[in-house]
Amino acid sequence: MKQMLKQQLREIKENKYLPYPDTNINQIVAEALQNIGSTDQELRDELIYSTLATWIQKAVISNEQLQKLLNALLDDKHLFFKIGERGTDSVFVRSFSMLLIAPILYVNLDREFLSTEDIDVVKEKSILYLEKEIDLRGHVPSKGWAHSLAHASDTIVHLIPYLAKEEQLIILHRIGKKFRTFDYVFHDEEDERAVNAIIRILDNEIISETEFNVWIDDLASVHYDRYEEAYRLKTNIKTLIRSLFFRCQFSNSTAVKVYLPLIADTLKSLDTYYYTEHI
Repeated sequence: MKQMLKQQLREIKENKYLPYPDTNINQIVAEALQNIGSTDQELRDELIYSTLATWIQKAVISNEQLQKLLNALLDDKHLFFKIGERGTDSVFVRSFSMLLIAPILYVNLDREFLSTEDIDVVKEKSILYLEKEIDLRGHVPSKGWAHSLAHASDTIVHLIPYLAKEEQLIILHRIGKKFRTFDYVFHDEEDERAVNAIIRILDNEIISETEFNVWIDDLASVHYDRYEEAYRLKTNIKTLIRSLFFRCQFSNSTAVKVYLPLIADTLKSLDTYYYTEHI
């Protein structure tokens, strides 16, 4: 079945990811969902995700089908499949389930097929996933992108228009907490993807400067007895703050640029040796 699906999707890819007249849409969606976390990176990333994302955006999949797909993506067999595991292949199921929620949220802004209750469930489960996911690997040799934090950030960007102020603050703190780890050093541009979400929140002008100050102070707090842990922790924090600084610097939004002095001061406080003239 997997090889047959792969061949079908290769043919669809050759057609710019659009179905042929005789394509069984429901069957392809069902089989793709069953294999969404395949360790075959071509099948998972180039074929399943790219095909479904295109079909969602091009309205190949009906609104009713999208609701069913969304419910499946959010369940314990997908978004929360073996949640709590680290270093296993289950992360591909969770991560790509999270990633596929993004285009559904995006098209819903125009098509409005999701109810308030549907959106509430997406918000609750997305925020919970951001908290519970502990497999933070980016690229996995021979298996391709796991990228759980990057994929979560991509979906959060499209979730933000639906979020109240309190929920946006929760998102900020959850992102900060993810980078406050010494178990893994981020090196696959997770920072840039997370900053996409942070910038979207800042540009909304919903949270106050005081609330942002509290967040960045909490993010930049480094207190560990072991040097190795503190070093890795600080590396992750600085990576996120640097990316945030440059994104604000290059932004045309005054709502975003107002945070530049605070971000710069925070970065300097993390490493006065490097950010103070001493030669």
